[in-house]
Amino acid sequence: MNRSPANPLTIERVERGMLLLARVIEMDGDVYLPLFASMESALADLKRAQATRDRARAYLDANRYRLIEGNDKNGRPT
Repeated sequence: MNRSPANPLTIERVERGMLLLARVIEMDGDVYLPLFASMESALADLKRAQATRDRARAYLDANRYRLIEGNDKNGRPT
């Protein structure tokens, strides 16, 4: 599914969609279960990507001093 930059797929949007779809399933039956399963998978992928971004950001913050060659861990020249 292609998403425009103005309308990105986010965790919040998928969760909101799942809530609405769950209500439709309650009212109209199991025909929408495959779509719900697909949304669960998309949500898990988005959460996994967010967790990876968070770990990468924390790693960068903890090691930023290493980006400048010749600096110690406090950012001072060695």
